[in-house]
Amino acid sequence: MKQFFLLFIMSIVGLSGCATQPVTTVEEGEDKVTSNPLQSLETSVDIQAASDSADIYIKVKNNGEEDVTLTFTSGQTFEVVVVDGNNNEVYRFSTGKMFTMALQDVRIKAGEEKVWKDKWRYLNEDGQRVKPGEYKAIVSVVASKLNGNPIGKDKLRAVKEFTIPEQSTAFRNVTVSGKDGEYVVKGEARVHEATFFYAVEDGHDYIIKETVKTAKEGAPTWSQFEFEVNIPKEKFPINGVLLLVLYERSAKDDEVVNSHQIVLQEFR
Repeated sequence: MKQFFLLFIMSIVGLSGCATQPVTTVEEGEDKVTSNPLQSLETSVDIQAASDSADIYIKVKNNGEEDVTLTFTSGQTFEVVVVDGNNNEVYRFSTGKMFTMALQDVRIKAGEEKVWKDKWRYLNEDGQRVKPGEYKAIVSVVASKLNGNPIGKDKLRAVKEFTIPEQSTAFRNVTVSGKDGEYVVKGEARVHEATFFYAVEDGHDYIIKETVKTAKEGAPTWSQFEFEVNIPKEKFPINGVLLLVLYERSAKDDEVVNSHQIVLQEFR
């Protein structure tokens, strides 16, 4: 009887041993938790606001020990949105722009920084200069993947407040009439020796290089001016604006001063 009881107990122990799951051990030197490369990326924005425009620098720094790769679904790599003190949107970088629909990768080496730049000329969607004062820039890097893995929206985002200064005191009441390459510019100028300059650009290149003009009288008198601007159709931007820039040159160092911008025509 005793022998039968011992055999019964040993069989139960054997069966329970067969049901026991193996224990997984971590070898010495192995990482127990996989690091998240997103945590090593630092997004920031730097804004240099001048009297006629703001240079907005969007930065992503890789603080990690390994290189990372950001994947974008189009030619757009960043977005910039500017809001006023009432949180009303006055500028969006992507508005009116077309981007190539092709995947692209941007590699950021360990310890290095990638910088993108946008220039905003303080113009709203209607082509009018916004009022001076306090504004806020909200920037984001619009990557869809990090090291081949999807990342959520606005994970690479930064916000910064800045001040738009007063506009030039050399030009006022500037208007543009006409279209399709034939424009008439009118306004008032208060410039040294009645001399000022203008140029036309499309945001990237000069369409008309620096051209000298004169008002009827020099400073301190406000004096009227009027001139024509003619641009051949082959120089029209495919998707963008023709921007007229009025300015003076400093008598001290010949630097551009007192600039004023106005849209001649927008093309979409």
